Formats: sequence, C-alpha cells, structure tokens
Amino acid sequence: MSAKKKLITIATVFLLSFVTGKPSQDSLASISAVKPEGAPEIDPRTLKRKATVIPSRSPSPPPPFPIYEAMASEPATEFDGESQVKDFVQTLLHFGGYNEMADILVNLTNLAAEIGKLVNAGYALTVLAPNDEAMAKLTAEQLSDPGAPEQIIYYHVVPEYQTEESMYNAVRRFGKVKYETLRLPHKIVARESDGSVKLGDGENSAYLLDPDIYTDGRISVQGIDGVLFPEKKKTTKK
Repeated sequence: MSAKKKLITIATVFLLSFVTGKPSQDSLASISAVKPEGAPEIDPRTLKRKATVIPSRSPSPPPPFPIYEAMASEPATEFDGESQVKDFVQTLLHFGGYNEMADILVNLTNLAAEIGKLVNAGYALTVLAPNDEAMAKLTAEQLSDPGAPEQIIYYHVVPEYQTEESMYNAVRRFGKVKYETLRLPHKIVARESDGSVKLGDGENSAYLLDPDIYTDGRISVQGIDGVLFPEKKKTTKK
C-alpha cells in the first residue's frame, strides 16, 4: 500500500470515530476524555451567561494560640512568678559573674519565693544585681546585723519595670531621678554620668555595668558594679 493510501485510510478511521462516537481500537482508544467542569451556564431564554453563585464558607475556627490575648494592651491578671524568678536566677548563673547574688536569693534567704509572690500579685520589678566583685567587698560588720542580707537585697529591688533605655532616658531628661525600693522608705538616686547611669551617692554608688541581663516584661535584671546602701541621715548638733 502506498503512502498516499495509508494516509487516506488513517484519516477515514479518525473521522468515523467522531461520527459514530466510538473510537476504533487502532486509533485513540487509550485516551480517556475528561468532562469539563466550571463551564459557564447559558440561560436559554436570554441567551446570556448565568451569574455564578459563590457558596458561602463557614467561619474559620479560632487559632489555637490566643493571639488576641497576647496582643491585648492590658496585661493578664495571672502570672507564674515562681517560674519567672527561676528563669532569671538561671540567667544570672549562665551569664557569669553574679553567683553570689543568685546564692543569696535562693539559698541564704527566701527572697526568691517572695519576689515570685509579688509577680503573681501583678507587680513588675527591677532587680539591681551587684556582681561578684562588688559582693566580695562586703564587710563582716555590714553582714552582722540580723536580716542584713535581706535588707541589702530589698534595697536593690525597685517595684517598677525599668530597662537600661528607660533609666538612661529618664536621667538624661530630668538629670536626677529617685526610685522607690522594697526597703521602705528608702529610695535610690540615679543620675547620668559618663554616658551611663550612676546609682547612689558618694562611696555607696554603682554604675550600670551589665544592662538588661534579663527582661521578660515583668522582671528586669540590671547588673551593677557596686553594692548600694541607703544614705545615712545627717545629725546636727545643738
């Protein structure tokens, strides 16, 4: 059979498959047709395309994480103070140079538990942590009074949340700032000095040495290079 006759035979078989609707076994029988979906519908009266109606979806379920509570402007009413205190004490140990402060908080006093209770009650605190070099300078006389370690640490806890930036901005703006402490009624004086924050007066002063060692929004730990003591009242002779 010539090439021309073969071409005519193939074309004839192809056309017969469309006319009869049954493709021959020798043609495109292996191809399965796919019914088109989503084609526009035509209104037989107006011969115009019908408007497609998009089915309404059910509202999506709320996210598993309470993102709206996390983004709320007001803080939540419950806190895990014990866990937060444990975190910042471990941070002090891993940071290095503040082992004495961590030891006093956990082993020598019950201050860690008390700070945790304050955080649970909704308080925000800033701990001014003297480093090991500063703690080593404490004398036996300064530690001889009953409850001396507690009183020393109480004077280093400010009942408000402060960071290095907020403290530095305050002293730059106002020149001299006084912070309340848990050792009532004594306060800590802060001022700007040499581009840093200086706390206390005279010999009982310290600089902000290691800022923002720990900050979680409720507890802030700022490392300082000295132990602070309240200023003694001057007595006047008659």
